[in-house]
Amino acid sequence: MYISVILQIKKSNIFVRRFYLSFDKNEHFTHLHIASGATFCFLLARFAGREIAIKYFPNRMSSFKKQLDENSHRLPYFLLFLRFFPCSPNWAITMCSGVLEVPVRTFWWTVLVGLMPYNYICVQTGVLLSTLRSVNDILTWTTALQLAGIAMIALL
Repeated sequence: MYISVILQIKKSNIFVRRFYLSFDKNEHFTHLHIASGATFCFLLARFAGREIAIKYFPNRMSSFKKQLDENSHRLPYFLLFLRFFPCSPNWAITMCSGVLEVPVRTFWWTVLVGLMPYNYICVQTGVLLSTLRSVNDILTWTTALQLAGIAMIALL
């Protein structure tokens, strides 16, 4: 998860600095990029990872399958909850969803909507970090308050 956060912040920083995209365009691009990338991994798991997942993670797969079956009548809301909950490993949800035949359309839009808060924090942090010119800029009260605000949003 930490590597994902660092990559999101770095990607936001690159787009703001190099291409001078506005915050709104950069954020929309990030949402679509994450949803499309997760869907690609989902499809890869569906078509190439089934045997591997069942062979090496049989208990986890059966546990997640049981949860999906219990929540099949409200599957989109269940997947959204898993994405909103910050302790859920998104890579595991993506791979299990692909292997366990979650509909692609449902998966795509729940990733798009469910990861928006996380993506917002990453993009906002990248925008903030792109304005820094030296290490001394990090130690200002303004920057510290802005980073503290982003951290508070993350805690909500």
